[in-house]
Amino acid sequence: MLLCNLICIPTHTAWMILFLPVHLASPDIYWMMEEVMYSWMLTIVTSWNWTAGYHITESGEHLDSLRHHNLLLLPTHQSTADVPLLMSIFTARLGLTNKVMWIMDRVFKFTNFGLVSLMHDDFFIRSGRAGRELTLIELKDHLTNVFLKKKRKYLVLFPEGGFLR
Repeated sequence: MLLCNLICIPTHTAWMILFLPVHLASPDIYWMMEEVMYSWMLTIVTSWNWTAGYHITESGEHLDSLRHHNLLLLPTHQSTADVPLLMSIFTARLGLTNKVMWIMDRVFKFTNFGLVSLMHDDFFIRSGRAGRELTLIELKDHLTNVFLKKKRKYLVLFPEGGFLR
């Protein structure tokens, strides 16, 4: 896992920087390339579950039958393993991983995966009462200008944080 973080995230970042001229010529092609690279990164994170010996059993609504709809996913957050487990569920389905947008606390920008999330245009919340109103305005703008514009379909928010109530 440490080796993956030390190699894969800087490599992903370097490739995305190398692809920037494509963004100037054709932003749509650039964002398609970014979605593929992002799904590869999530697949790498998913491999950590396998190496740790975790097995996933899904219950409830089948995502396969819902994948053509816009979805708000509100998983219960029990441990740090939840995110890789969710990524496993997403990567098991073709075309789902690259259309996911995560909503997370702004502090995660400064973690190992924060740069990847930043480049993918995930949304970072200002926590606390003081930033709540501004965050709601920013979220509305982000959903309109990023989520819809980039044709993202799945929004993941862990509700127990209560960031937006």
